[in-house]
Amino acid sequence: MTTDALLREQVVWACARLYGRGLNHPLSGNVSARVASDRCVIKPRAADYETLRPEDLAEVTLDGAHLSGMSPSTETAVHLAIYRARPDVQCVAHAHPLHATALAALRRPLPTVLDETVALFGGQVEVAEYAVSGSMELAERAARALHDRGAVLLANHGAVTVGRTVREAVIRMEVLERASATYLAALGAGEPVPLPPEAVEAELRIYRR
Repeated sequence: MTTDALLREQVVWACARLYGRGLNHPLSGNVSARVASDRCVIKPRAADYETLRPEDLAEVTLDGAHLSGMSPSTETAVHLAIYRARPDVQCVAHAHPLHATALAALRRPLPTVLDETVALFGGQVEVAEYAVSGSMELAERAARALHDRGAVLLANHGAVTVGRTVREAVIRMEVLERASATYLAALGAGEPVPLPPEAVEAELRIYRR
């Protein structure tokens, strides 16, 4: 199987996994993978998660030109902005998980209160300033707020995770949702205590590796 074909299979797998685990509903979210330095494949607009096939994926250049497949997702601009800003990123996953989206609606970042979030995300998960879904403003703000980290929340919208592989981006989305739920539960009981600086630095070393 060619690299392109393998990545298409992985994107379909990722879409099914996020949907199957309740992190997306039928009309939300999308996953993309970089298939070359200047191109990616992405879930098509309004495609059914349960019938999505690798050949259905839209192939687009990082400048936004549609090369093949079905019509690309309305959120394609967010993916492309991240790929342009982050050459290390090979996959972008966008989802609407309940608790992470609740934080996004509160416009409240996920702070460094859990070891795993620092090691996986590189520090506090920030909230990108609000912009209309599908707009270039949202794309630019998402890429800027993501910076060099593994995840970002989109104000009043959802969440985005990135990875060096498709699996890494998906795992980060799953951990982001679990961590967001834990943080919200802790807030309900009191004020969560941040990790000490030396612990943050130790976990950051893991993230940088």
